[in-house]
Amino acid sequence: MTTMSNTYRPSLTFLNDDALEELHQTSLRILSEIGMRIHSQDILNILAEQDGVSVDMDSQVATFSPEAVESAIDQTPSEFTLYGRDGGVSVTLSATGALVTQSTSGQYAWVDPVQKTRRDPTLHDLEQGIIVADALPNIDIVGALVQPTEVPVAVRDIRIFAEMLKRTRKPVRTWIHSATSAHYVLEMLQVVAGDTETLRTQPRGMFGVEPISPLVMMRESLETLKVWLKSGQPVVIAPMVQSMGTGPMTMAGTIAQQDAEILGCLVIVQTLAPGTGVVYACANLTLDPRTGNAVFACPEELLAITGGGQLSHKRGLPAGIQAGLSDAILPDAQGGMEKSTSLLMGALAGMNLSGGLGIAGCDQGACLPQLIIDNETIGFVRAVMGGFAVNEETCGFEAIQRVGIGGNFLMDSHTLAQVLRFLPRAVQPLVTIDQHIPCYLGKHMREEWHDEDLGVPVNRSPVILAGEAPCGVANVTGVERPAVHQVIDREPDPDLCVIVPFDDHISMLPQLFPSLDVPLPDSCMSLGDDLSQLSKGVLLQICVNVPVGVDGRCPHQIDGFTLLQVGSILVEDVLLILLNSLLPQVDALCDFHLVVARDSDVVLHLLRDSLEIDVLLV
Repeated sequence: MTTMSNTYRPSLTFLNDDALEELHQTSLRILSEIGMRIHSQDILNILAEQDGVSVDMDSQVATFSPEAVESAIDQTPSEFTLYGRDGGVSVTLSATGALVTQSTSGQYAWVDPVQKTRRDPTLHDLEQGIIVADALPNIDIVGALVQPTEVPVAVRDIRIFAEMLKRTRKPVRTWIHSATSAHYVLEMLQVVAGDTETLRTQPRGMFGVEPISPLVMMRESLETLKVWLKSGQPVVIAPMVQSMGTGPMTMAGTIAQQDAEILGCLVIVQTLAPGTGVVYACANLTLDPRTGNAVFACPEELLAITGGGQLSHKRGLPAGIQAGLSDAILPDAQGGMEKSTSLLMGALAGMNLSGGLGIAGCDQGACLPQLIIDNETIGFVRAVMGGFAVNEETCGFEAIQRVGIGGNFLMDSHTLAQVLRFLPRAVQPLVTIDQHIPCYLGKHMREEWHDEDLGVPVNRSPVILAGEAPCGVANVTGVERPAVHQVIDREPDPDLCVIVPFDDHISMLPQLFPSLDVPLPDSCMSLGDDLSQLSKGVLLQICVNVPVGVDGRCPHQIDGFTLLQVGSILVEDVLLILLNSLLPQVDALCDFHLVVARDSDVVLHLLRDSLEIDVLLV
């Protein structure tokens, strides 16, 4: 049999070489004939000494020759790797590499899609956002998600970085507001890296520098940039040109100006620290001509950001594209359409970094359920971008011949061989060569559907609904599960780990299981902490849907338990994410018992049938 493996992946390029060259030349003319205003005397003095750069100190305007720009491009690596706190988790941003995703670096409001309200975010919201993003399989870089207003602005970015480094092993990113903060953040990154040289060779953070359109670099940003570059950490250059407002209304004009602002900043970066890794970020916006409001999702913006991405790749630089965004204020059909369209289009255009996941509306706030939905969309997009292989095995001639006319492929060995490739016992998107299985999207028949709004509870066998006690439930192996009352009557082995998602049921444990004697840990654990030491016999509590205090925190406190309060929206989804973080670190899953509330039917279905974990209903 031929073993050749030709995998074909989709791509999108709508600007031809002539169009790219026209944009490139226009950008060079902007920099050489108009230039950029640099609000930093130190930077101007340094630039004045460089070949190909002319500086007018009175106007603070620097112009850059094409040769100076090309030199900066040549000094910029085509890829770099960003590491998590201990170096065990990393992502590579490459002009020719795969898509890397990030939850938003921090919004200034917290959106509740159930109450349809927006409020100031808290530290508790920050913690939740980090924990969930850490567990989501399609979020590669953990952003802060929110900027907690209870922390003073002067130290907010420092506190956020500290919380992220404590609660995730993934690479992290948030906004850095000042050069003073940058010093403290870099000190923390050096501590987790081990020493200065390791931090330089294995960077732990990215600073986002944003030219102010049109063609201005502000002093505060430049002062922070100088501090950041001394440690060898990469940067993201992301001007937000607003078509019709701070940039030309035409898409070509927007792309050309955006390109000039990025390249002008690139000259500064490579002058200060040659060889620094840089993401060329296309983050332009379009103004609605009816209102003057900036909009995140429209065809013109998609054309501009994908065209900018082509320019980035023409120069061999990783492209960050502002895709996966929507103007929908809440997660809804509009948001699904706009986000999925822009994510897929950006990925097809070669997007290397998407950093705005979890945003509701046009920078209107962060939304935890939206982040979960965005994670699912990314999984879908990645499956599409994976393409499919065409070779003798995948063409399946022998299988077609074996099954024959009018046959059935379900039981054929060829089908089994493909299925076995994507059956790990884990709560994560399962992907085979030609098949994507989502984490949370519903794929039920109508008979298995449950429409709560219509008040029509339909049996989602093998899911157990509240109050029901079916005589038996079969799992994927065909082994009959006992009825609900039989499960409750059976006491768990006290040596096994028990999870109680609803703290109201804590008091019921002694009555249900008299012999249960589970020791409590000496100190409170966090799901963001290292759970590798979690042993059998530890009672871990996850609070879901408990009353919230005035400060937004869960008021319930039981010594030794982990507490996490989440909103009522998508409760099962949030719980599944937390379990995904926990279960891989617990030995002997077949000996693992789970105690859940009766209304967690989605969790029951997953754990009983997909993971074959015994479930005890309380």
